Amino acid sequence: MVDRKETATLVVFESGDELMEWVQSIAFSLGYVIVMRRSKAKNDEVSYITLICSYIKKYDGWTVRVICDQHNHSPAQYMEGHAFARRLKEHEKQLVADLTNQNVTPHDILSLLKERDENNVSTLKTIYNERLKVLMEILNEKHFVTEFSVNNISNELENLFFIHPQSLNIWKAFPHVLIIDATYKTNKYGMPFVQIVGTTSTNKTFSIAFAFIINEKEENC
Repeated sequence: MVDRKETATLVVFESGDELMEWVQSIAFSLGYVIVMRRSKAKNDEVSYITLICSYIKKYDGWTVRVICDQHNHSPAQYMEGHAFARRLKEHEKQLVADLTNQNVTPHDILSLLKERDENNVSTLKTIYNERLKVLMEILNEKHFVTEFSVNNISNELENLFFIHPQSLNIWKAFPHVLIIDATYKTNKYGMPFVQIVGTTSTNKTFSIAFAFIINEKEENC
């Protein structure tokens, strides 16, 4: 190590992401959150990033140099208040997806994350957000049209309606008969699952739409 006001470390990082992870980890341990403010590209290649970061071509890697080590505020006592600090790392996102597929509850997922990383300050809301994000990504990949609502306090998914455009077209051709059925607590979300089915002129059934609902009250239908 040399003078901290001039150079934070002599380590050469293999990528900008690796450097950012190191900077954020050091700052986090001191009670601060550092984010990327802006970057400058030259010939479609990032030349520097402000925090301050600079790319040193002779090392073929990334280094960091601190211009000013003085903060204009005191360290945060509770990092949970920072949205950036609550973010999940990529391997944590994968863990949330895997455990969700194994029907592990959000409370238990959060507990496991904190057991594996004592610096994790994610909240239950973080887990609900990630689970909803994964579900919506799956539906979007399959080209479903969706509508949903969440709890204003916990951000927990309360109602989700989804329909495929192809099903909608078939329904328009055969709109006369609708069969609606709901099953209870037979899915990983423990929510009533509603299936809407139509019938063709040849008495063949087809799925129209699906919905997860918090309950069967009128405002949720």
